[in-house]
Amino acid sequence: MGKRIMSVVIIFILTSLAWLGLGGMTQIRSEQQNVRLGQQVEGLWGSAHLGGTPTVQMNWEEREERPMTEAEKTEFTGEKYKLAKAKAELLGVSGEVPEITEEQLKIVKVHERSGSGRVVSSKVSVNLSLEHRQKGLLWFPTYTVEFDAKYKIMNNGPHESDVVVKVPFPGHNAVYENLTMELDKPNDGFSYTVRERAFWGTMKMKPGEVRTLNLSYNSRGLDTWIYSFNTDDQMVRDFELTMTTDFDDIDFPPGSISPDSKARRSQADGWELIWKKGTMVTTAKLGMVMPRKLDPGPLAAQMSLSAPVSLLFLFFVLFMLQVVRGYKLHYVNYFFIAASMFAFNLLFSYLAGVVNVYGAFVIASLVSLALVVSYLYTVIGERFALYEAASLQVVFQVMLGVAHLLQGNTGLAITVCAVLTLALTMHLTAKIDWEEVFASPDSSSAHDPEPVTQE
Repeated sequence: MGKRIMSVVIIFILTSLAWLGLGGMTQIRSEQQNVRLGQQVEGLWGSAHLGGTPTVQMNWEEREERPMTEAEKTEFTGEKYKLAKAKAELLGVSGEVPEITEEQLKIVKVHERSGSGRVVSSKVSVNLSLEHRQKGLLWFPTYTVEFDAKYKIMNNGPHESDVVVKVPFPGHNAVYENLTMELDKPNDGFSYTVRERAFWGTMKMKPGEVRTLNLSYNSRGLDTWIYSFNTDDQMVRDFELTMTTDFDDIDFPPGSISPDSKARRSQADGWELIWKKGTMVTTAKLGMVMPRKLDPGPLAAQMSLSAPVSLLFLFFVLFMLQVVRGYKLHYVNYFFIAASMFAFNLLFSYLAGVVNVYGAFVIASLVSLALVVSYLYTVIGERFALYEAASLQVVFQVMLGVAHLLQGNTGLAITVCAVLTLALTMHLTAKIDWEEVFASPDSSSAHDPEPVTQE
């Protein structure tokens, strides 16, 4: 009996090592693809968006006047000027030499000044449309965004200024279509340009004047859309952002502000989310994390790494059935059962990158079940193969795989399987005399028959 148990343990360890190798190889392959293919998708579709409130700079000129000192007057009205005047008088053209006025006896300096303007109101509308794209063993959540914003810009200084509004590109690798940047009312001095990875608008504004700047564009991005408040004093004033999505599974970036209200869209799938703030001091952001599909690569790696648990449960129950009912299972039979279960993960790992992940799971499950059931049908018999062995494999392998597909319930599923295994084996072996089973090879032979010889 001890030799038989040790052989089964060795088979379990070797199969577990094979699973760990498969899981590790799949994980490495997925991580490499995530970097390489992620760059490709970003190049084709666009990067994550990190936009925000415009920055406003005011530029103006200040004149500084002072009377000349006596030394400066002397220099200004020097000998050359006196000689020029005397010569003009001799020629009778003294009128052509201008007299020095009080204004000319002043020193005037012009200083260029600059300061920060203020965004006193922001009304932003964002519409996000999700579209998943598959590359290799990974899904990438890409999206299109329709952005429309109305910013009220205020000249909060005491001077008439040239106001420069800067809106940095939200994505470092993105395309902006249907771009519009204009004022709500015509302004002869308004112009805008695109340079240095930003939208720039310039206009003249009087002290205390407020103008509304409209900015809209269509673009595409990847993974996340985030909006930040780019204010020097970290003060947010009269802010409202309305976001609509065409997907139901919404999530927000870590450390971001949750919406003040949300409601299901009545005419389409998705949500309408509203952030509305009066006056707020914050360094936080707000935004949306795009929902991801199940990535075949990481999923296959997780299933391979947890597969030894399924095999442990199955081997444990099979061994108990062998003791209780006298089934003839040689350790070589255990090896082929382990290999058939390993075939599930091997087939799923490579099939998931070709077909739908759920279809790959169904195909791999059916193949593994067929291998185990057909093999045990020949080794032991119909009833054991079709009812007991098939049921055990469905519970321990297929259902644990389903738990991985459902995401977040794997630990609970393993716990339930462990409890069920304990309850089943306790029930099956309640009347077993374990001293008799482990006493000697002779005494255990009735319960642990020699392996069947197949003709």
